[in-house]
Amino acid sequence: MRGKKQDEMGKFYLSHALVEVGFVTIVISLFSVAFDVVGLLMRPKTVNLDNAQIASLITNVKYLVISVGTYLLFYIRYRYLVHQANKDGD
Repeated sequence: MRGKKQDEMGKFYLSHALVEVGFVTIVISLFSVAFDVVGLLMRPKTVNLDNAQIASLITNVKYLVISVGTYLLFYIRYRYLVHQANKDGD
């Protein structure tokens, strides 16, 4: 019985850690997208828009969407584990 309880606690802490990592990833991705947008808006009108700048923005938006999806997945799992632990404790 003790091994099962430790395994459940390990899953709980792992889910919590993954939620925190996902949140940090979202923040980093948001900064990347923001810097790309600011870079595109602040360029002088005489400078042509490069395909690399657009590709960078699209890539960073893709990473932002992936990180938000991953965060939501782990957050839902974490909340489910907390809910199950509270239900089992009652």
